[in-house]
Amino acid sequence: MVCIILVKAETRYFVDVASLVAFIINAASGFILWFGVPSGRSAGQRLFLSISRQNWIALHNFTGFIFIIAIAIHFIINFRWLVRMTKKILHISS
Repeated sequence: MVCIILVKAETRYFVDVASLVAFIINAASGFILWFGVPSGRSAGQRLFLSISRQNWIALHNFTGFIFIIAIAIHFIINFRWLVRMTKKILHISS
């Protein structure tokens, strides 16, 4: 029983860290795309930290995808807790 709990805790930790890292990179690349490398006629030639706008967009899209997957896994792992808390908050008896 202890091994199952440790594996679940490790899995939850990994999913949470992956979602946090993906969110931070996604948010940072979004701000960079918004302020640092704006779109326009010469956007293809503009660099920020020696990285082109197209590569920033690719990084932003990739980390956004990873974030969505990690959050979906997070909801799947915690679905029972979410149902129990919703029932508790809405005062629904089982």
